[in-house]
Amino acid sequence: VRKNNMKQKVKLAKKLSKTFHKGQTYGLYDYFEYYITGVVNLLKVHNMPSKFIIVAYLHDIVEDTTIDLASIKNMFGKEISDAVDAMTKRTGETRKEYITRCSSNKIARFVKLQDAVFNASNCFKNKNNSQYDYYMDTISMLKSH
Repeated sequence: VRKNNMKQKVKLAKKLSKTFHKGQTYGLYDYFEYYITGVVNLLKVHNMPSKFIIVAYLHDIVEDTTIDLASIKNMFGKEISDAVDAMTKRTGETRKEYITRCSSNKIARFVKLQDAVFNASNCFKNKNNSQYDYYMDTISMLKSH
C-alpha cells in the first residue's frame, strides 16, 4: 500500500473514531480526545507503522458504536478489519478467551497492550487499585501469549 494512501487511511480512521465516539466519555474526559488519542499517542511514541495507528483509532469502534466490521473491511481492508475484529469483545466471552483471541493477531496484541498500559496508568493516577490490578493482569496475560 502506498504511503500516501496509508496517510489518507489514518486520517479517515481518526475522523471515523471521532465521529462515532462523539458524546462518549472516559471518566470525566471525552472518550476520543482523551482515551482513543492517548492510546494512539503511545503507538506514535514507538514509531509504529500506520496500520497500528489505524487499528488504535478503530479498536473500540465496532464494540461501542453502530459501525460494523464489514464497513471497516470495505474502507481499510482485511488486515485492519481482522485486527479490529480480534480486539472486539464478544457477548459471553471470558476474559481469557478474549485475550487469547486478541493475542492471535500481532497488530491487535500490540494495540491491546498499549490500551492496557494507558488504562493502568490512569487507574494508578486516580488511585483505583482494583482496576489498576486488572489492567496489570491484562498486560501479564498479553505478554504470556
